[in-house]
Amino acid sequence: MRTSTILFAILFVMHNVTVLNILIFKVDWMLVFYLSNILFLIGAFYYGIEARVYRERKRKGSS
Repeated sequence: MRTSTILFAILFVMHNVTVLNILIFKVDWMLVFYLSNILFLIGAFYYGIEARVYRERKRKGSS
């Protein structure tokens, strides 16, 4: 799976969590922000891993 696909999926989940918490469950805003931040950090971590692997593959292919 491509990195952009994973990041868009995480962004989609973040927005759905926000909408569900606010409209349906009436949960405190802080919980929503914590969940969104955790999902964002997971996405950023995954992107960092994929970017490093891509650079290593590109470097091996050019030498």
